[in-house]
Amino acid sequence: MTTQLPQPDPATVPPLGRARLPVLGDVGGHAAGNSVFDLVPAFDELGSLVSRTTFGRRMLLAGRVDVVSDLCDDTRFAKFVGRGLQLARRVVGDGLFTAHNDEPNWAKAHDILVPAFTLDEIDTYHPAMLAVANELCGRWDAAAEDGSPVGVVGDLTALTLDTIGRAGFGYDFGSFRRTEPHPFVVSLQASLAHNQRLLRRLPGSDFLHRREDAAQERRAQHVQGLIDEVLQARRSSGDTSTDDLLGLMLNAVHPASGTPLDDANIRNQVLTFLVAGHETTSGALSFALQALVKNPAALARATAEVDALWGPEDDPQPGPQDVPRLRYVRQVLDETLRLWPTAPVFNRVSDTDTVIGGRFRVPAGRPVAVVVPALHRDPVWGPNVEAFDPDRVTPERAAARPPHAYKPFGTGERACIGSRFALHEATLVLGLLLHRFTLDDHTNYRLKINQALTVKPEGFTLRLRRRTPGDRATATTVPTAAASPTTTRRAPGTPLLVLHGSNLGSTRRWADTLAARAEDAGFTTTRGSLDDAADGLPTNRPVLVVAASYNGRPTDDAEKFVGKLDDAGTDAFVGVRYGVLGVGDRNWSATYQRIPTLIDDRLAAGGAQRLVERGEADGSIGLAAGAEPWIDGTLATLLDEFGEETTRAAPVAAGYRVRELAAPDLDTALHAGTLALTVEENRPLTDEGRPGRTKRLVRLTMPAGQRYRTGDQLVVRVANPDALVDRALAAFGLDGDRWVTVEHGRRDRTEGVPAGVPITVRRLLRETVELEDPARAAATRRMAELDPCPPEAAVLRSLADEATRPGLVELVERSPALRGRLDLATLLDLLEPLRPERIRSRPPRRPAPRRWTCSSRSSSTARPAASDAAASGPATSPRSGPVTRCAPPSSRAARCSGSTRTQRSRPSWSPRAAGSPPSAEWSPTGCRRRRTGRTSRR
Repeated sequence: MTTQLPQPDPATVPPLGRARLPVLGDVGGHAAGNSVFDLVPAFDELGSLVSRTTFGRRMLLAGRVDVVSDLCDDTRFAKFVGRGLQLARRVVGDGLFTAHNDEPNWAKAHDILVPAFTLDEIDTYHPAMLAVANELCGRWDAAAEDGSPVGVVGDLTALTLDTIGRAGFGYDFGSFRRTEPHPFVVSLQASLAHNQRLLRRLPGSDFLHRREDAAQERRAQHVQGLIDEVLQARRSSGDTSTDDLLGLMLNAVHPASGTPLDDANIRNQVLTFLVAGHETTSGALSFALQALVKNPAALARATAEVDALWGPEDDPQPGPQDVPRLRYVRQVLDETLRLWPTAPVFNRVSDTDTVIGGRFRVPAGRPVAVVVPALHRDPVWGPNVEAFDPDRVTPERAAARPPHAYKPFGTGERACIGSRFALHEATLVLGLLLHRFTLDDHTNYRLKINQALTVKPEGFTLRLRRRTPGDRATATTVPTAAASPTTTRRAPGTPLLVLHGSNLGSTRRWADTLAARAEDAGFTTTRGSLDDAADGLPTNRPVLVVAASYNGRPTDDAEKFVGKLDDAGTDAFVGVRYGVLGVGDRNWSATYQRIPTLIDDRLAAGGAQRLVERGEADGSIGLAAGAEPWIDGTLATLLDEFGEETTRAAPVAAGYRVRELAAPDLDTALHAGTLALTVEENRPLTDEGRPGRTKRLVRLTMPAGQRYRTGDQLVVRVANPDALVDRALAAFGLDGDRWVTVEHGRRDRTEGVPAGVPITVRRLLRETVELEDPARAAATRRMAELDPCPPEAAVLRSLADEATRPGLVELVERSPALRGRLDLATLLDLLEPLRPERIRSRPPRRPAPRRWTCSSRSSSTARPAASDAAASGPATSPRSGPVTRCAPPSSRAARCSGSTRTQRSRPSWSPRAAGSPPSAEWSPTGCRRRRTGRTSRR
């Protein structure tokens, strides 16, 4: 049966203008505006879809959710590179933002770069973001002191450009050390402005603009030439790491084809990130500040939130974990992007005739532009859509709206790859500015929008006043999560299956956390991927699933499992008892929690019993906010059913137990399972005194007979310096020559510290625990409980609620009453295990199996976790306060010399690399096979 597409009446898609003239097209009416924001009233008057003809080109414009929802269906529509992006290609070529769908470089670059924007990786960019934000604060401090206004848009553009330059490419534009903008910035902004003028140029008039076009060609060559110099400098340095965007593009290959990006495309991608990565974020921050000064209630609430988090401290240096806690500040940015989306249009096209909104016929090949400011003023947003109301975008209200009502970052797989980076940076910077300055709208600014490739407020300035600790004194402390009570029930030997669906590791880590917590409660856990369970789920044990979506589809290790759900019958899962935790990011609202929801619903429809309601971990506010309460509640439910009251003592509160031994005759087996390496060369590749990323070249010689293949990784342990160990022994009042053994009291405290191995206290502190890291909040509270001196305990309790804390050694030095009251078992529980540095080389163009580059990012916060091909180390920024927070740049990498140790080189990731498949344990008995037909892949 053939379905005939409805033929709309011509009046159904009304023209934008009052009249349509030959050549010129639509004139008058809503076509008379200069900005895309001038189109917004047209949709109130004319409906969901309008047409516009200009110089013979006809375009459909969509501004309501009923038609936009169809346009965002990736099975029917794809991205269309409109005229504005076509002009941008003259500068940035086939970058991620401007590439056509059928250009192979888009998919290749996208797949290579996606790992750089996972939730875990965003934290590694935080130190660079903070360092540049400190420089902006320094400039605004000077302006506040002399009473001069600041150019908000210009300064924030400098901030975002320097941030993406340092974090992504290791290049410092030095914007806040210059009196004039960097020449690259001048050329780039002039190029974007020229492209905007081209959009309004009459056809056939190019001969009138030859001089202007020639100047544009010179600007484009200058911009591209600078990027080529950056690429050449990185190659000449010998750095083959993949720990930033540039390193990935230069040294990584496509995971499927094994081919790298060519140099021309690398240059185009760098330019794309520099343009899109700083223009949009600076615009969003500028609009947010102008909205706040016009809305005192919202400004007061946002300021109270940052004051509650960071307290009266004048110069907080927050860590990445603080950013998700700024919930209201994030709502300010979300509402800002609703009213003033800085990328205000995206285009879609279908390759077949289709219908949108149930009534509008769209021919194949006819582009449709989504006017995002109009979409964001759809009636689904409630009354008074022009009002700035951050409460409009709470997670609860967002969940109640159609998923395609909010599109500040585009849609589908062509949506902005760097949206997490942008929102983390913007939330951090806006929070710091509100905490530091009182904002004075000294000109009573009236919003005027400047539109180029993106949009920004034009001519917006502020006067500033430095806030004092007294201004922040009335703030209340942001409540911290209460510690989970120690259960008096345990489930010894009860089997439990934990399955994950994860592409990039974040979801798998939460599954591992869940399994470890369950093991502490006595369960015997088996772990695996969802595809390991594609042939059936067990009925003789509870099944807990931690799953994510990837562009609305199952992750690579869950495709088979989800595919078979499509054909499962109504009794396919009878006897299965389960729970599901979904991991996602509400920024991708259209596909948020799609696969976890599908798994949960299909299992229930197939007769399985839901043990707990599905949980949601939302990356936009921090995964822990949703994951940790769900894990606590799920374990409590399981223990109520499967646990038993224990007559023995509750699980040991301390993570370790210690007993003293006589000194043995033989050396300890501390390094069992590791290999000794020789460090042949260790030298800096960059100026380690400069802010931002620092790098070192470390050349290692492998032991005889040990094979290392490109793509393998080494896990290297670098000890604490002797001077710090001596200081710790003195502060803790410990005898470094005493021999002890350690027993593990909890399963989450088994990493790093060896069990049952005779070892001296000195060596234990030197080679098994982190002495440089800031003390954890929980550790600081524990010390306050143990401190018999009330004033000292009060200081420790206060420090526990601050974003930045000294290291444990310094805390004990400041609290003399604690000396001798912290036994070694307690100290080990308060300290973190020594984190290994992972060195991994992705397959390069030219194999270099014994050469790696270690890098660190300059920061005054704690050292971030190691990232791919980088041994990340901390640094002290010029703006850090008197608290001793961490070691100098690259301190870990710099200490590698002579002989060091590594765990055996191991292959790069494979689906079952971290655990044996669970099927051998639980499939043969107690497992109900699903009644399925053919397997369908999604």
